[in-house]
Amino acid sequence: MSNSIMRRSLLLLAIGCGGANAPPARTAAPAAFEFREIEVRIPARGLDLEGTLAVPRGRGPRPAVVLVQGSGPLGRDEVLPGQLGIMFGFDVAVFRELGRELARAGFVVIRYDKRTCTAVEGCHNAYPQADVGFDDVLDDSQAVIDWLRARPEVDRRALYVVGHSLGGAFVPELMTDNRDLRAGIVLAAPYRPIDLTSIYQWEYAERLLLSQNKHPLVIAARVHELKEIAEGVRRLRAGTLKKADIAGTSVEFWQAWMDLGDALPAVLARLDRPVLALSGAADANVPPSETALWQRSLAAARPDPGHEVLVLDCVSHALNCIRTDRRGRPIAIARHLDPRVPARIITFLRRHAPRPR
Repeated sequence: MSNSIMRRSLLLLAIGCGGANAPPARTAAPAAFEFREIEVRIPARGLDLEGTLAVPRGRGPRPAVVLVQGSGPLGRDEVLPGQLGIMFGFDVAVFRELGRELARAGFVVIRYDKRTCTAVEGCHNAYPQADVGFDDVLDDSQAVIDWLRARPEVDRRALYVVGHSLGGAFVPELMTDNRDLRAGIVLAAPYRPIDLTSIYQWEYAERLLLSQNKHPLVIAARVHELKEIAEGVRRLRAGTLKKADIAGTSVEFWQAWMDLGDALPAVLARLDRPVLALSGAADANVPPSETALWQRSLAAARPDPGHEVLVLDCVSHALNCIRTDRRGRPIAIARHLDPRVPARIITFLRRHAPRPR
């Protein structure tokens, strides 16, 4: 879902999210690495992407991670104000926090602005723009991988990719196209194609509003765009769509997104390097049922390269913790990333690190 769509959808005020009430587990003592952050420009098709490279101090080269955002007009920090059904009242800088935790653990980390964003102008409200296609998003992540691979600070034997939401759905294809990506992390990523995901999101939002006893006209207004997307991609799948766009976005964009989901099972079946699929039980955008599908598909790998699947209680789509009461209403929303998320990622990456020379 685009960030502009999400922001409008998040106006479903005071709607609770599922999830357990357990507090975040304690993490290990902080890593000892200090790091510096460097503003960089990365050549991509037709322009330079802007980004921040975090480099741990001390001797290198070091293992390196590319962070790939979800859908929407997102900058390098992947700032999220909430998830489907709830506004937090503050922003969670998902990739800024994750990138810095990885750097403290000794990883070189690149996070970058999408081509619709700049450090000076911020991100355009409308995404994708007419001249930005689905393949541009994927091609830009490839350009960042190519750029990072050539950096002198990087150990080329230890390259990793971490994708969040739609960016997570890109991870298997990026690993297939880049044999030197040693492992991948899939965070809160949909498994099913966008036509099925969009139907879930529309129906979820509608059910929540009904549970709030909202007037039918209020419900219709608040889920209008979600419904338009769901019905549009359903017709696209059936071959009955008569329009050139869905919710202002080109049919080609939605078709490419659908194709990505359709191809995912076959791509995973061929993948011979480990993937960690991690999500949260309180994720409204991409529910744990999607992670169960990742688990089923990854479990079928023979031989198993070391795939892992994990659903963390109370964790939302923004990867913070939402504690709820017995009726599922939020009573406490963490302002920062749940510390278990970077801890689990770091453990997984270290488990699959190359042997020292």
